[in-house]
Amino acid sequence: STPVHQPQTAAPQQQAATPSTTPTPTPPQTPHLQNQQQQQPRTAVRINLHPDSAATPAGGGGGGGSSMSSNKRPLRQWSVEEVADWLSRRGGPVCGKYVARFREHQISGLALPLLNNARLLLMGVNSSSERDELMRHIMRLRLKYASIELQQVSDIAKSGSAQTGRPIIRHHT
Repeated sequence: STPVHQPQTAAPQQQAATPSTTPTPTPPQTPHLQNQQQQQPRTAVRINLHPDSAATPAGGGGGGGSSMSSNKRPLRQWSVEEVADWLSRRGGPVCGKYVARFREHQISGLALPLLNNARLLLMGVNSSSERDELMRHIMRLRLKYASIELQQVSDIAKSGSAQTGRPIIRHHT
């Protein structure tokens, strides 16, 4: 009988960096060998940027298709489904084809801003132009929510200052 490959059940931090196949020790590499290895197909790796991602907050009443709540809540509170919904609506056809990958890797609003080209490559986005397009959409979203949060802080500071007649932030010397 042939052995059946069972997925490893390591701790979440270890699982994130461990490919599904057991690596074999390799001798020191020369640049020529490194180039040959880069041509070989890569093993997909599951990326879980935060171990407790299975317990995403329900927030706006169920994590499902609440695209309206995504826009009203801070990005870091988006569920995996809200990120998938955003990606399919805003990302265009190229980004839409990676919705299942983002779900598979449990990319929530907490993990989305942490993505970069290297992490997208590990997730199986092999085309550099598609990684660039995904990163453009992610960066726009990050900027949008950073701007919203700064405006909220500014509004809070103004309202507190108006109520007390004194600035909220004081400089201590």
